[in-house]
Amino acid sequence: MKKLLFFIILAITAQVQAQINLNKLMIENSMELGKSLERMDYLSKRKESPEAKIEDHCQFREATRQHIKVLNRTYEIIQLMKKRIQQASLTKN
Repeated sequence: MKKLLFFIILAITAQVQAQINLNKLMIENSMELGKSLERMDYLSKRKESPEAKIEDHCQFREATRQHIKVLNRTYEIIQLMKKRIQQASLTKN
């Protein structure tokens, strides 16, 4: 009986910790997304200026690629969160 209780507590603790880690990952990713948007906005203005150089266009393209990576990571995190919610609802039923 004590072992069963121990394993139940251990399983609940692991689930809670996994959810906390997923939430932290989402927060960090959201902050990175904001920084990425700011960088793209800055570089977009720079490349549209009359004194823009080829390097400015290259930097904007690189920032765009980086932003797409962050968006993809956001999508993956959201899918993980949806999966966790579905698993939680299945275990409650």
